[in-house]
Amino acid sequence: MANHIDQTLRLERANEKAQAIWDAKVAKLGEISKGGYEANMAYLKWNEGDEVTINDMCDHFGAKWALANSWDENYISICSAWSPVGMFALNLIDELLEVDEDAMISLSYEDEFINFIGVSTYSIDGEINEELEWSEFMEWACDKEEDLKDTWDEEDGEFTDDGDLFSDLRYHLTEQYLDDARSMLIE
Repeated sequence: MANHIDQTLRLERANEKAQAIWDAKVAKLGEISKGGYEANMAYLKWNEGDEVTINDMCDHFGAKWALANSWDENYISICSAWSPVGMFALNLIDELLEVDEDAMISLSYEDEFINFIGVSTYSIDGEINEELEWSEFMEWACDKEEDLKDTWDEEDGEFTDDGDLFSDLRYHLTEQYLDDARSMLIE
């Protein structure tokens, strides 16, 4: 099971009215954080002091909990538990589509152990996903980095070098995959 999921929710397309809705959410995150560096996203839906259960969070956000780490007029950086905040994204796009039928948001996400990594887009066309599980990601990574093939035993699913080369390349590879998948989906 996934534990922490790092993700970025981006406003890809929006008219002025949709941007205003996004900006209000971002302003609310600033209020929730009280000038700190993170905001409990539950309080975008509920009031502070309300009893919010894990089931409430899973139903409305898609995750056990969700903390926004940074945000601005184009993105929200989020860490959540168990799953990406896909339900939040679905609810948000519904709200944006009420004022802008061309609105689009994307959600790039990565499990801390790369059990899965992917990008989802949300628009009038619904939700579109591009996701890889660990073994699929390693196959993709070995295709991108020739030297990595020499250190990965696909049959056993283990590194032959204790994962040193992969550790050196991990952030470059995950960013490349997420950027490529996002570019493909938002076109």
